[in-house]
Order: sequence, then C-alpha cells, then structure tokens
Amino acid sequence: MIYRDIIDQLRPWLTQDFILILKGARQVGKTTILQYLRQELENEGRKVLYLAADLEFADPSFGDPRLFILRLDDRFKGSTATILIDEFQTIPHAGLFLKTIYDHTKDRYRFIVSGSSSLELTNNAESLTGRKKEFIIRPFSFREFVRARLPDIPLRSFTLDEIHELADYTTLYGSLLKDAYAEYLTFGGYPGPVLAPAPLRLDILKELLSTYLHKDVAGYQRVEHIGGFNNMVRLLSAQIGSQLNKSELGSTLRLNAETVNRYLDILEGTFVFSLVPPWFSNPRKEVSKMPKVYVNDPGILLATGARPAIRSPYDLLDGHAVENAAFLTLARRFERIRYWRTTGGAEIDFIVETNRGPLPIEVKFSAATSTEPVALRNFRSTYPDARQGIIVSRDAISSKGVPLIPAYVMDFVEV
Repeated sequence: MIYRDIIDQLRPWLTQDFILILKGARQVGKTTILQYLRQELENEGRKVLYLAADLEFADPSFGDPRLFILRLDDRFKGSTATILIDEFQTIPHAGLFLKTIYDHTKDRYRFIVSGSSSLELTNNAESLTGRKKEFIIRPFSFREFVRARLPDIPLRSFTLDEIHELADYTTLYGSLLKDAYAEYLTFGGYPGPVLAPAPLRLDILKELLSTYLHKDVAGYQRVEHIGGFNNMVRLLSAQIGSQLNKSELGSTLRLNAETVNRYLDILEGTFVFSLVPPWFSNPRKEVSKMPKVYVNDPGILLATGARPAIRSPYDLLDGHAVENAAFLTLARRFERIRYWRTTGGAEIDFIVETNRGPLPIEVKFSAATSTEPVALRNFRSTYPDARQGIIVSRDAISSKGVPLIPAYVMDFVEV
C-alpha cells in the first residue's frame, strides 16, 4: 500500500466520540485506507470489525438498527470496538440507521464509514449533524504520486522561510521531479492507473469515467439524459481555468438553466469538478458572478479526450494544466479558495484565507523567471490585511520580495 497523507489527519480522531466519514470519488482509495486503519488498530490491540455494506446488502441487520446492535453485542460480548463500514451509502436510510446505532452504543463502539462521492452520501449524512467528522479522500496528490513512483526520493516539507533549503532540494532531485510532474499532469493521481503498467492507464481511466456515469450519475442521481451530462463533462474539461458562463453552457448543450445547475451540482458533489467563485468583501456578490472551473484530477481530462495521452516535457506543459495542479494542492489545505478579477480584467489566480490574512497566489509558468504581477500589488493595496503572496513559477526560486516557488515542488511547501 502507498501511504496516504490523509491518515495523519485521521489518526487523532480515532479516539474521539465522532463518527468519521470518508467521502470521495470512486476508486480514490477509500477501502484501502479503511483496511490500513483496521490493521493499525488491530496492531494496537483494539477490536475491529470491517463490513462492506454493498456486499452484505442481504443481511437483515442492515435493515434494522436493533438487529445490528444485537449483532455487534453478540460478537464483542461487551468489549469496546471500532466498526468500519465501507460503502455506507448503500444502506437504506443510512444516516438515520447510523444515528440510531451511534446514539445507543457510543459508550462502547466507534464508527468509521466510507462512501462513494454520490450526493446520496451527503444527504444520508445530514441526520448525523453534531455526531460526525468528515474527510474528503482525493486521488493521489503529487507528493503521494512521487511516493508511489519514485520511492527513493525523500519527501520533505518546507516553509516559506526555508526557500534556500528548497533550492538545494530541487538541485538534487529537480530533474526527476519535473519528469514525474509532467507524468502526473497527464495521467493524474487515481491509484489504479498510477500503479498500473503505462499501456493500461488510459483504458483504466476511461472505464473509471464510464462507471461513474452509469452508477453514480444514471444510478444514484437518476440522470436520464446521460448523453447531455457526458457532453457537459467534455465541455467543462476543455474550459479548465476559465470563467464559466452558465447561460452559454446551457445554450451550447441545449439544456435549460435548471438542468445546467443540477448537473453542475452533481459534478461538484461527486468531486469531479470544482467551481471557484470570485473574491469579494461582500460574500453575496460571489454567488452572482461567474466561477472558474477546475477538474479534481488530471486523469479525467485524459479520459474525456480533452488532453492527448502524450506526456509533454515539463517546460512545455500547458499553463492551464499547471494552474489546475496548483488548485489541487490548495484544495487539500484550504476550505475556501477564490480568485480575484478587477473590472479592468486584471486577475489573480487564487486567494486563500489563512489565519494571517488572505493569501494571493499567481501561477506564472510561461517563463523561466517571473516578476511580481501588478495585480498582486493592487490586491494588497485594496486589502491591507493581505499577505505578500506567492508566485508559482516554472523554475525560478526566490525568497526576495514575493516568494517564487517552482510548480513541481509546490506540493512540498507549506503556505
């Protein structure tokens, strides 16, 4: 198993009185993470029960909380235990089912459940308010991709005060990391394709997309016009990093506004695409303005045909693809990501909220060296509490003025 960084975030919660919910798209490694936790808990001498709800759907205990509690009590004879339930959303009325069990047994059982990214899972979890802690499981980050593909490279983390150490790190490993980064931006981070032989990766990604469309979309979400939904996926794949005009999208696809909004909600709720709203001091304005669209794994672009299955050299990578990769790094660390655009058209790619103020981040991959964009200075002038900012460069590393960080090591820098 390739170690997942999310486990470090999960571990402190294993002893807390919360139901832990692992959410994420299909095939991102939720079951593998549950099995890892199972082994770790058993090694510590704790009692654990793993259940795959999608394989035990005929078990009568999944239809009656009283029977399920009896099943647990018969097995553990009054001992405390951790119960792992995979594909939690396949249980009828799953949220209410788990709430009832938790409320009656929280003195002796802890629960960790996982589910596909279907919005059905989110709906099921609503009744668990105040009882749950949710974690989003994503495909491999670039850092995890390196762990899988280049295990001999030591994975370090750097702060913005350690740019000189980062420069030494890139001198030692930069060539290998650049090649890996180009591969990551082509094939993405879904564990199956990453760990498969190169000739099989494209077919695996296409099958993954097909399964998503037919099970999560046509099945759970009951989308009948699957062709129109698929066309939206393809169209969004061609607009990565661009503003999304919903009216134009509906006109192109011949879908009404209600359907466009529903399809976009599904794509966001199932962690396939993300819509990033603009930054405003008045939050109401964020809703009324056009968002920018990003894909939650580069492999989706390959599966839809929006990107060729040919790995470009690092220096020739598409700027929108690099911007999307920067978004993925930020999405793992920050809940709120925005972009900033002035009426004159000046733009900053990302604004993230930190405990030291808003942090503007600009991706400038078109040149080996990067200078501070005027938009960064204007943003700091407009918002005096803003931090200095970061420029994501192609190769340049600098701690003078606005820090410059090469794209291929952004996942190694804490901001």
